Amino acid sequence: MRDKGFHGSACTHAISLNNEKVMDIRQSEAATLYVSPGSYFVKLDTGGGACPNISTSQNLTINGGERQVYRILLPSDGNLRLTREQ
Repeated sequence: MRDKGFHGSACTHAISLNNEKVMDIRQSEAATLYVSPGSYFVKLDTGGGACPNISTSQNLTINGGERQVYRILLPSDGNLRLTREQ
């Protein structure tokens, strides 16, 4: 889920799993990725035009039957964040 805030609103974020780009997401959009249980490296990149070239990444593990929800944040401090909500 991507925040609706003004800061970074013109930016598109690219989401990659295990270093393979799977999608782009824009302001106020949400997406569902269905993956098999296992460990994943998630990377989030933004940049181009008026947008800063920044990225963040993290490792996560999905267990069988588990649902994880993340929020993409680009607050005014300019630090791109991928925050787990549930």
